[in-house]
Amino acid sequence: MLTITEDGGRATVDLQSGQVGLAVVRQRMKPGESIEIRTPHAVAAVRGTVLVVEIVPGASEESQPGAGAASTNVHLLHGKLDVSLLSDPAHPIQLESLQSVTASSHALGTVRPLTRRRRPRSRRT
Repeated sequence: MLTITEDGGRATVDLQSGQVGLAVVRQRMKPGESIEIRTPHAVAAVRGTVLVVEIVPGASEESQPGAGAASTNVHLLHGKLDVSLLSDPAHPIQLESLQSVTASSHALGTVRPLTRRRRPRSRRT
């Protein structure tokens, strides 16, 4: 489920399940404009980037929704991106091009390189 809201130059993409890809051209943003992608686990502050954010259900969630430990994968293809826990937005980590991180309800994982094998593929419906 995906919801997009805009209020006073601030756009928020709220992703509750699934995957979203986003390309933002920094030069087209006006001063003071911002875009955030929010999941149940993390917040990604977009600053002229190409990224994919996906929610990965826990193993038991597939058979019993809400029962497992889901996580959020943030994959940065190009640019820079601040990622923080939804519960602790004051302590972001910065991703650089071709880096990835996984967020759970309680912790951000280790930043890792995004290799060709690990790059997310776009899904078309």
